Amino acid sequence: MIFHMFGFPDGFWLLEYVSTFCGTQDCVTKSKRVGGTVADKTPFQQEVAELIVTALHLEDVAADDIGLDDPLFGDGLGLDSVDALELSLEISERYNCMIRSDDPDIDVLFGSLRSLTAAIETRRGE
Repeated sequence: MIFHMFGFPDGFWLLEYVSTFCGTQDCVTKSKRVGGTVADKTPFQQEVAELIVTALHLEDVAADDIGLDDPLFGDGLGLDSVDALELSLEISERYNCMIRSDDPDIDVLFGSLRSLTAAIETRRGE
């Protein structure tokens, strides 16, 4: 198998090619969106993506790899409850924004980069 990653306006796509040819072109057997482009993100969204990577010491992830709507927990970025606590503390210190663990919308707030940055923007200074 041969893997290629291509950037498109809606993010990066990982294409898996078989090593045989179908006519004159390789056959694409699978494709998968694996992140967003920096151009898709606002400067604030990019800043929060960088905060996630640095605050949580994610060695195998770059801020550019975090898509706006990719899940931050579970099968997405793979964060856990300890990461959520550490990230909440960093957000509180940097943005003067409280995200409490007993918030009824906590799963939605930490659902994706888009929802997290929206929550920070609306809760700043509370």
